Amino acid sequence: SPAQGSAVTVGAVLVTLTAHDAAGNTKDVTFTVSVRPLAAVTTTQFAQGATAPGAGTNGLPVDAKLASFGPPATDDAGDVAFVAKWKGATGKGTGLFLNDKCLGIVGGDASAIVAGAKYASFTDPVVEGGKVVCIAKLSTGESAVVSNFTGTALEKIALTGAIAADVGGAKFKSFKAVALRGGSLGFLGQLTGGTGANKVTADNDRAEWVREPGAALHLVYRDGFDLGNLAFVAFFTSFQPGIGSPGQGRGWLSHNQQGLVLSLNTLTDKTKAIVFGGDGGDTFLARTGVVGTNFAPALAGASFASFRYPAMNDALANTFYATMKVGAGGVTKADAGGIFASTADFGGSLAPYALLARTGKPSGVLGANFSTLSDPVLSPDGGIAFPAVLKGGTAKGPLTQTLWWKPAAQPLSLLAQGGQRPGLDLPALAQWKAFTSLAITDRGPLFAATLVAGKGGVTAKTATGVWACDFTGAARSLFLTGDAIGGKKLAKFTLLKVTVGNAGVTRSFNNTAQVVWLATFTDKSTAILTTDVP
Repeated sequence: SPAQGSAVTVGAVLVTLTAHDAAGNTKDVTFTVSVRPLAAVTTTQFAQGATAPGAGTNGLPVDAKLASFGPPATDDAGDVAFVAKWKGATGKGTGLFLNDKCLGIVGGDASAIVAGAKYASFTDPVVEGGKVVCIAKLSTGESAVVSNFTGTALEKIALTGAIAADVGGAKFKSFKAVALRGGSLGFLGQLTGGTGANKVTADNDRAEWVREPGAALHLVYRDGFDLGNLAFVAFFTSFQPGIGSPGQGRGWLSHNQQGLVLSLNTLTDKTKAIVFGGDGGDTFLARTGVVGTNFAPALAGASFASFRYPAMNDALANTFYATMKVGAGGVTKADAGGIFASTADFGGSLAPYALLARTGKPSGVLGANFSTLSDPVLSPDGGIAFPAVLKGGTAKGPLTQTLWWKPAAQPLSLLAQGGQRPGLDLPALAQWKAFTSLAITDRGPLFAATLVAGKGGVTAKTATGVWACDFTGAARSLFLTGDAIGGKKLAKFTLLKVTVGNAGVTRSFNNTAQVVWLATFTDKSTAILTTDVP
């Protein structure tokens, strides 16, 4: 079962085979088959003009209709969360929605957060495991981190003006970003100067907190932290998007190490360091000025000079763009930049960081060198991808624009290049022009790109789209502007972009080969759509 020849839907299908012998004995074997569509399948989740989810609850009028949407978020279970405007016969407003529920509306009751308060606004939410988190402003002037973390209704996680956890009585001033990962909720916040027993200053007013199931909110990282061995944090950076990958999370909040975070630090001795940890359990991953150890590049005599934003996965593998110190190890100004990757997680035997690509060095394509390298993205299974610009050889115009992919335990290879055919599902004469945003899953890279107008029948109105790796590892088109979807023509889309309140956090795709995105059609209507990757 299912019966031989019967149709099955896309997704995980449980298959049971039963063997019988002449004596009447039977034996079963059961396994799961992942069924994928032959081509990308796009379905409408929420459309403009449809009845708003949860109409008639949480202050939302029973006749409320969806009017417009913010960028949606999804998780591996296919949950969809979003902020949307609504209209009804009795008025209009804005709400926070999760699947078929309304969690709250602007002007609605926020007394569970602050007595007598109403919601004034919501940032675009993050969702995981059916739990949502966002930053809400209240009619009473405060801002709050709110979530249905322990139940079905929104609750207060943190509130401006209230005393923050583990900082000696200091008070929250503002909240910058929120995240959910592996059941943990984390956020980046700022403390009010002059508050607390030790009087918060500009040198220690930024920090991160985490709340785990069944536990209280606790501090995990802060400017001014003592990291041990005479290393003190002067300033740390977290919850930031990478260059070239604004819609891809970078693992700032750990999945299987609850209460720990990834951060990029400037230390009080002016050195830079990438650190994973929190609440006293801090581990240095890489550090500037160090030669010949696991903190350094795998290049004799070389050391790191600077870092951009790192990425880490659940297995604690990590990757980043960095520059090396000029003059050491034969490094010159032209070839000082590179994409580096850990050779083992730091729970095992460590080695210096492997160099995957290097500015000023041959790319192996068209006789060109790597000229510019954007921040790499890292998949759960250890795959790495990054955009790069080439220079020299016969690389001219669109041919200089490239995407590179190193599948787990495999060598680095060219995945896509400007001037080349954009996959087998578009005309042979069509060409990629540029790659505007990159992300990655266990299936491989997911990316937005533009095409060269005038090639292969492409026009300016049909030149923008999204591609993903199918189950064979080949790049496949998911959708293009100008495509007909549900009887309407796609004019533009919002996907793999930075959203307010959750920068550096994955929101719009999951590891079950689904992409959730915001579409605007030529008739000016909008909708939230889900696309299943082949």
